[in-house]
Parts: sequence; structure tokens; C-alpha cells
Amino acid sequence: MNAISSRLRTSARPAAIHLSLSAVVALLAMAVIFLVWYPGALAKAQGVDRLLLIMIGVDVVLGPLITLIVFNPAKKHLWFDLMVVATMQTAALLYGMTAIFGGRPAYVVFNVDRFDVVAVQDLNRASLEAAMDKGEPGISWFGPRWVAAPIPEDPERAQEILFSSVAGGADLPQLPELFVPLQSDREQMLSRLRPLEELRRINELGAAAWAEHLQDWGGRPEAELGYLPMNANAREGAVILDARSAEIIDVVLLTPSFAAPPKKNPESPAAPESPSPAPGPRPPAVPGVD
Repeated sequence: MNAISSRLRTSARPAAIHLSLSAVVALLAMAVIFLVWYPGALAKAQGVDRLLLIMIGVDVVLGPLITLIVFNPAKKHLWFDLMVVATMQTAALLYGMTAIFGGRPAYVVFNVDRFDVVAVQDLNRASLEAAMDKGEPGISWFGPRWVAAPIPEDPERAQEILFSSVAGGADLPQLPELFVPLQSDREQMLSRLRPLEELRRINELGAAAWAEHLQDWGGRPEAELGYLPMNANAREGAVILDARSAEIIDVVLLTPSFAAPPKKNPESPAAPESPSPAPGPRPPAVPGVD
């Protein structure tokens, strides 16, 4: 028993150093993942937080624990044991980061009446190459691009995409050759905009929680904002937009409605405009939106 305690005391310091180095590497990896590849709510929407927990559990906990067990200065080939541990830990880190990198959002695509978060691995490669041949930028290393994918005017091409999506193939959001700048489809976005009151009702938000959301969105009246549903890998969400300019204000993980919005009656008289209170501070721009 005394021998084991002595061994653990001897190996505690190297294991602590190993743990500190592993924690620094893990923090750097998390900064890249959450600030660059999966900004804001897109991390939880794509489910990367769960994969990251597994990766950190292996790299930050398991590696130093093995060092605590195997470290023995009296061992003739101690350097070999430590090299094996370091190699295994590095391989696990690279595997996890490669999987996370490949699953990162390449585009957030407005598609008819919603936004779709499209991962790099889900893009149609032939379509991506066709877009790049036309001079369009490729996949960004620094966060997703916000674009729109309007239905092609060519009826044959539109029908081909429809049949492809029904058969489980590429749909509009997976075809970069069809992408246009987000504001090019501004009128379509505004015509499909849904009222914020619907979002509040679906999520059963109380007055205090709702007021906090409104403050996050610049303190503007609800009438000046709207939302469109967002479809992602792990969770659905809502994209908050300015009801006049279609500017992206925020992305929130509130349950949206994907049902067709009620049609406005063009014959009904317009409600008189009431003066709006002074807007609050402008919220920060969403990264990647042109």
C-alpha cells in the first residue's frame, strides 16, 4: 500500500503538468469551434456540443490519468510509454477535430420559407465545383455564409431538383451553384416573415423572459421584427429579422412553426401607424451575413 502511495505521489506532478497542457489545448480547440466554425446558437443547433464533450473527456481526462498510472522514473523505457500516451491523445484530438471540422456549417441558406443550416459534408460536390468555376467563393474556413437559394426559373431544372430531393438526393440548400446573396431574395423573405407573437406563444415564454429576448434584439417593438424558422442537424431554431429591411438580427433556439403563415387580406384596411418608441442599442451583426 505504501509503495502504491509513493508511486502516486511521484507521478502526481507529471500528471498535473499533462493535465494543464491538455486543458490549454482543449481551450484553444473550443475557441476555434465556438467562435469560428460554429458561432452563436449554431453549435447547439448542429449538436457539436455533445461531440465536444466526448472529445474533451478523452483528451483532457483520460490522457493525464494514464500518465498518473504509468509514470515511474525507475522504468527503463518510460519515454516510450509517455510517447505512446501522447500519440494516442494527439490521434484522438485530430480525429475529433476532423469530424467537427467536416460537420461545420458551410452555409445558412434561405430556402422558400425557412433557413437551412447546411454542413460541409452535406453539400453537393459537383454543384460546389460548378459554383467555383463561375467565380463564386468556396467554403469559408471562418464561419458559415448566409445566402439564399431561389427556385430556378427553368421549369425542367426545378423539376429535376424536386425529384432529386424526393429520392433523398440534393435539394436547393445543398446546391451552391444556385446560391445568391441573401438580400437578393429580400422580398421573398419579407413575404414569408412570421410574427414574433407566434414564437412567444409556441414556447410559452413569460413576460420577463420575453422582455429579455426583446432587449437582446435591440429593444425594438415586436412590430418591427419577425422571424423565419431554421432547420438544423440537432435542433430547430428561429432567425430574427428586421421586418422592413430583412436584416438578420439574431439566431435563437426557440421552437418555431414550419406551417404556412396566414395570408394577409389585401382588401382589409391598413391599420393606422402609431409612433414607435426610440429604438434601443443596435444588436451586433450576425457573422457571415453579407
